[in-house]
Amino acid sequence: MNLRFAITACSLATAVCAAHAQDNKDTKPAPKPAGPHPVQRVMPKEPVKDKSFRGSEAHVYFKEKELTWKIGNDVIERDIQFDKDSGSLRTIAIKTMGGVPKINSVSTTEGEFSVIGSDGQKRGPYRLDKDWAYIWQSVATPPHAGRLLTIHLQGVRSNAGLEVEVLYEVYPGNRPYLAKSITLINRAEAPVSLTDLVYDRWILPKPDHVAKGVKTVAAGKPEDFSASGDFSLGIEDKANRIGFRAFIPGKQGEIAYQDGTIVPKVVGPIQAEKRGGRAFTPFAVIFAYTGSQDRGNELYQKYDSSKVPTEKYIKSTQP
Repeated sequence: MNLRFAITACSLATAVCAAHAQDNKDTKPAPKPAGPHPVQRVMPKEPVKDKSFRGSEAHVYFKEKELTWKIGNDVIERDIQFDKDSGSLRTIAIKTMGGVPKINSVSTTEGEFSVIGSDGQKRGPYRLDKDWAYIWQSVATPPHAGRLLTIHLQGVRSNAGLEVEVLYEVYPGNRPYLAKSITLINRAEAPVSLTDLVYDRWILPKPDHVAKGVKTVAAGKPEDFSASGDFSLGIEDKANRIGFRAFIPGKQGEIAYQDGTIVPKVVGPIQAEKRGGRAFTPFAVIFAYTGSQDRGNELYQKYDSSKVPTEKYIKSTQP
């Protein structure tokens, strides 16, 4: 073979190999098949902290010799007394603290109701201001961690054959709610029904310090703030920016407004079975507030009715 031809052939082969190598260098590798993308984990947002409520204090103080009770929390207290001489139960004082306006009760009795007997006849009204005997009391801690006080009374003289339990409830800390329920106990041999129950009577609180040049006046016409099936009514002293709200969670109760007085009540009838059956009534709740109507609405919405003591829970607290 001619030497020059051989060198030329070799050079040509080398050039071809180099060209192939350059082509391979410039060519990108084929992409890998697309797979599932990794899940991006996002931390949930921190819930907005409710700064309007704080504290966990709630109490019931019982003086057995005087038969008096003080039930309250950081901002509100209710003093209750049973008078042996008259056989009456009554609220003797309502104390508010922490900026909560004063609350004024105009009730002369802790409750009144009528009873429909097995014959269909209505009897009453029976009032808690006379002819009752104190039997026992109990204190429990309901699901909301406040306090539930139960006072058991037995009827004597004009109230013979009747028994009732009056229940008072407060939430813990600075929650301004006062709640109350009354249970009729039937000892007869036939069912009876409770009807026309009145819990209390309340009037618009007065401010501690009236603003200069402002005359304290209650709203001429109360405004109905019904919502979510709850029966609620509030009145306001708009000039002094204070208000009062009463409501009954559920659909059994109603709030009346009579001559400047708020009256929580249940029309009924609510049946109590024979031989110890109980007619349970819903809790009537009240609170006073400082500020605009919006503040009253806010406190109303914040009341946690899911933690109200149930009939089963109330039965479990009995001695």
